[in-house]
Amino acid sequence: MWVVKASLSLFRDGLECTYTGLAQEIESENYKEVNFSSALENAETSAVGRACAMAGIGIDGGIASADEVNKALARDEVGEESRLYLITLLENTTYEERQKETLAHRINNLLSKADYEKALANLQMNQIEDKDRIAMGMAYNQSDIKKTLKSKGI
Repeated sequence: MWVVKASLSLFRDGLECTYTGLAQEIESENYKEVNFSSALENAETSAVGRACAMAGIGIDGGIASADEVNKALARDEVGEESRLYLITLLENTTYEERQKETLAHRINNLLSKADYEKALANLQMNQIEDKDRIAMGMAYNQSDIKKTLKSKGI
């Protein structure tokens, strides 16, 4: 872990004003992440940026909010590609359209790998097999599927 303190001293109206910025970065074990090789540099850049922000230099709306910090802590372990895969699976399930809309919203908000695995298992269990879809005349919603299966004595 790297902790960096940056100090910026400016003279304003004949007075010396000192602004400080602190930052912390943890070295990553994942070579795909920037902090695998550049944790110190990231901490330094953040600390300098915070010192400048404290001095009112280069800020539009303020320094990191509690919401931004929470988002950083809740790192996305799933990734957009994995969420798109779940959405694709969702389209071929026995769920009714209303349920699909609710589940699609939940899928778009998935962050943890554990939640992804649960959703994946659930969607895989509820897939409509191609032979069934063809036998049902491409009926996709749950009530149509049930009617078709019942009429065919399945």
